[in-house]
Amino acid sequence: MRVFLTGGTGYIGSAVAKGLRAAGHEVATLSRSGEKDEVARSLGADPVRGDLADMGALAKALEAYDALVHLAQDYRLGPSADRRAIETLLGAARRAGGKRAVIYTSGIWVLGNVAQPTDESGATTHPFAAVAWRPQHERDVLAAGSHELAVSVIRPGIVWGEKRGLFAPMLQSAQAEGAAAYVGPGEGRWSPIHRADLAELYRRVLESHASGIFHGVDGTSAPLVQIARALSEAAGKKGAVRSVPIEEVRKRFGAAADALAGDQVVVSRRGAEVGWVPRRPRFPEAAAAAWAEWKA
Repeated sequence: MRVFLTGGTGYIGSAVAKGLRAAGHEVATLSRSGEKDEVARSLGADPVRGDLADMGALAKALEAYDALVHLAQDYRLGPSADRRAIETLLGAARRAGGKRAVIYTSGIWVLGNVAQPTDESGATTHPFAAVAWRPQHERDVLAAGSHELAVSVIRPGIVWGEKRGLFAPMLQSAQAEGAAAYVGPGEGRWSPIHRADLAELYRRVLESHASGIFHGVDGTSAPLVQIARALSEAAGKKGAVRSVPIEEVRKRFGAAADALAGDQVVVSRRGAEVGWVPRRPRFPEAAAAAWAEWKA
């Protein structure tokens, strides 16, 4: 299969690119610089020079691919750039004809606060404000599906692994300050997923020509303070943690602060339909693995 990725050199996208290449697929990824070209090549992917802000320039070239996966997220460009990218990818897939697939990357924040286990059928009527625009983009993608065009939405959970992801700041603060810092009171639960397991979900959805919504979570949900404490212990700081007031985090990250302090118990029901089973350690037991990857 010939697969084109936006965001293929990013945190999630690079794992997806490596996983697809390892499975024997041809991979190309959007690249906006010579430096990103080299990153793409190191992953075994062909760089395609372009910019997320002007995806229309690549519309014709995209018709050559069997699958188009939108992974790029540039909040500086705003929702309009995301919409234009969606329209370009769907348009290219339709014009190409034949059996094609388009995957849109969303996220579990569209569910808002969900205190009970919530699968792919959960409502998106009360998303966190930071992603309030995203449910409509999901609906637009799903509405474009047909017998030949498989369209799907993957909602990653809280992604961890290597040196990036939302666990990284807690590990950084544990090492630098002696206490793992977390947002707010710490009572809200996070639903994690290792980036390699998430990449495997993308591969299986593509190869199955599956449609609909898929949650990329490992099935566990732990209070944020518990996760921070486990990471602190793994870093050798004896479980020392520190709460950062939401108001302080809002000054830097805006509405995302409320999502970071939110309460989400999210599960994946449809992953099993495409043979997907997360295999990495789960939190809080995974704290040692997260520390080891972050330190490597």
